[in-house]
Amino acid sequence: MHNMFHEDEVPSEFRCAVRQEGVVELSPMAFFSGLEDSTAAQLLGVAVNSGEIVEMDDGLKHYCFYLDLGGARYLPYWDADKARQNVYQPDSEDD
Repeated sequence: MHNMFHEDEVPSEFRCAVRQEGVVELSPMAFFSGLEDSTAAQLLGVAVNSGEIVEMDDGLKHYCFYLDLGGARYLPYWDADKARQNVYQPDSEDD
């Protein structure tokens, strides 16, 4: 029920941590527009779940996207630096 009433909320930076890092040959805007025809996992080449944040860096700026079942939302004010300070602790159902 909590999820139903708060489905538009994005996870707090304090509740997120880096799960995986990598390099992709895709600009943040190409990733965002590519989600119209492909999944985030297809574009990034790694498993990505709904409800996760994808951070991309083009060398000048960080871009964060919240993934949900309907695609992705650009989060211009989400503070990835705060999330990077947290240690990832997988749930029992995570990889």
